[in-house]
Amino acid sequence: MAAASGERFGKWTVLSLVEGATKPVMWECLCDCGTRRSVAARSLEKGKSTSCGCTRREFVSNLHRTHGHSGTRTYGIWQNMLNRCRNPKSNRADLYQGRGITVCDRWRASFDNFLTDMGFAPADATLDRHPNNAGNYEPGNCRWATRAEQTRNRSVTVWVMRNGVRMVLFDAREQAGIPQATYYKWKKRLGSNAAALKRFGIGELCQP
Repeated sequence: MAAASGERFGKWTVLSLVEGATKPVMWECLCDCGTRRSVAARSLEKGKSTSCGCTRREFVSNLHRTHGHSGTRTYGIWQNMLNRCRNPKSNRADLYQGRGITVCDRWRASFDNFLTDMGFAPADATLDRHPNNAGNYEPGNCRWATRAEQTRNRSVTVWVMRNGVRMVLFDAREQAGIPQATYYKWKKRLGSNAAALKRFGIGELCQP
């Protein structure tokens, strides 16, 4: 019965001996969180009991905490990035895992790291690997990009020579004033980009 009133063991403060409890000897204790409980003296002295359990609950809470950002669009983008690069059942696995594209250790470790490096996603932008579209998701190779910017950076982007200037089809079509729906309707009818480009006089296909 080495413990005494007023002593502290972890978050426990010993209040008084529990009368009538001899084997084992019990102490009435107060946890820092406000919980009162009878604790065996030997559990206190051997360090087996250091709190009412609030320490463990706090640890688990912190482990799963996302600083209030779990419902944000940026958090969803981070989760989707991890999923397509790590989940073999992802419907886009072949485009990422199949090409060897991964997420760096720093961003896999926590959303906080990703947010520190990238900031919140602008409303009109999504995550884009740039300047190396075949590279990994990591600081220095990612940006927040608009749909038009992403189109220019895709590995399947179609390049066109228009009036002596090399540009992506997206820009050439817009420059020519041809609506996207109209262009793709004719592409489907004619069977190829080359035929559709000729139909509208937009330009000629060229190498990436």
